[in-house]
Amino acid sequence: MPADPAPKVIGLIAASVHEFFKPDQDLPPTGGGTDDINLMAGEAAIPPVWIDDHGCSDCTEPYIWVRISGRFRTTVFPAPADRANCGTRRAMTVEVGIARCAPFDRAPEPDKLEQQAMVQWDDAHRLDLALCKAMQRAEAVQAATDSTIGAGEPYGPEGLLIAWLQTVTVQF
Repeated sequence: MPADPAPKVIGLIAASVHEFFKPDQDLPPTGGGTDDINLMAGEAAIPPVWIDDHGCSDCTEPYIWVRISGRFRTTVFPAPADRANCGTRRAMTVEVGIARCAPFDRAPEPDKLEQQAMVQWDDAHRLDLALCKAMQRAEAVQAATDSTIGAGEPYGPEGLLIAWLQTVTVQF
């Protein structure tokens, strides 16, 4: 049986994300970094342990995840094939996200809102760069033949958290 390239690609993504979000780098993330990258399965990201019924508690660092959100065959990358046989190229879509506590007061102060915006902008910038670097590495080691990085999207402040999600679609 041929080896599945997905774990190699996921490993490269996780390593690249860690590189951009590690707390002890020369230019650390605006909102603080972490050494923990959570690899997940399933249809949605599992909420961080600091999310409870009352919002965020004990939130000291961001929660970052990487998960495969879909696998498919493709004849015209990055679109899934309507019909495909076993010889058709394989592809997957990977979701990467970062969540942070975002406690809001009833009347939030403008400087707090601005700080949260700057943190999210920095997170978005770092995720995009991390995905670009991971895909360059994946293609260099022939774990991927092509890739396309999707648009990043904000989430929150529902549940008293803000998050940034971005996808990359990879062809093997």
